Amino acid sequence: MSLDKISHYPVMLEEVKSLIKKPNIIVDSTFGGGGYSKDFLKNFQNCKVIAFDRDKSSETRAEKLANINKSRFTFYNSKFSKIEKFIINDLHNVTHFVYDLGVSNYQLKNLDRGFSYQNNSELKMTMGINDIKATNLLNERDEKFLARIIKLFGDEKDAKKIARNIILFRKNKRIVSSDELKKIILKSKKKYQKKDPYAQTFQALRMVVNQELSEIFYSLKSLMENCSIGTTFIIVSFHSLEDKLVKNIFNFFGKSMNQSRYLPQIEKKINFKIFKKRPMVPKLSEIKLNPSSRSAKLRFIQKINNHKIFINKSDTKMEEFFNLEEKFYE
Repeated sequence: MSLDKISHYPVMLEEVKSLIKKPNIIVDSTFGGGGYSKDFLKNFQNCKVIAFDRDKSSETRAEKLANINKSRFTFYNSKFSKIEKFIINDLHNVTHFVYDLGVSNYQLKNLDRGFSYQNNSELKMTMGINDIKATNLLNERDEKFLARIIKLFGDEKDAKKIARNIILFRKNKRIVSSDELKKIILKSKKKYQKKDPYAQTFQALRMVVNQELSEIFYSLKSLMENCSIGTTFIIVSFHSLEDKLVKNIFNFFGKSMNQSRYLPQIEKKINFKIFKKRPMVPKLSEIKLNPSSRSAKLRFIQKINNHKIFINKSDTKMEEFFNLEEKFYE
């Protein structure tokens, strides 16, 4: 299926553009269908755009943009956790980093990827530059591990039942297709469901296979610790775990917090300014045009100091998620 044949809507584009002031180099950390990059090149005439995407299929659209904007656009097929390595010579000239953390329409609708349960396909769930697929996770990990990731990453109350039925199913046959997994999930759930019975388990598997939270952490850690004063980070997330992680990282770098109310107040040095406590959300008009934008949340932050401040996984209060993602690849 061609990427060009699938509609792509850059979510909250107007809000994102309103936060871009005097751009020099904009890094589009999640190129996808190219909506952000194309608009940035059109509307910010004097800036350059450097784009990244782990999905090799994005190169087709990137090549078209590069042909039109030869001196202003560069694309790298890479995970965004590796951005600093590619832009090391330009890092201090970057004024804006933009992230859209959603799964692209192309990936969802491409049966070869196995992201969606709307059609029967092989359970790969790989965004690109992956060594392991969802089938490896389902067929090779023990019941306790499966139950934990489905519970934590999917917030699935029937995680233990689903994990148990996965183990029982694979005693007779390797789990390969989305339809097989759907049957297992349905068998594990109560007969009457108020909401989609499959979404949470599929989300959990996808996030672990692609190490989605670890990618966010390592990307923001390297870039926020080393970027120049004045650099702005603009991040659009689509579910609560992503938003929680982004919020916690932003608070670590940009919020002065006392460790205990019983101890003397010691002012913590901060490197970033948080302009809004609450995230921005899409306008109703955008939701009507693009219903998948409904869950989007936008947070942004700007560097104001260069203190030596370094974040660790434990500072995010989400260390167990990282450990589970990394354990899958051991």
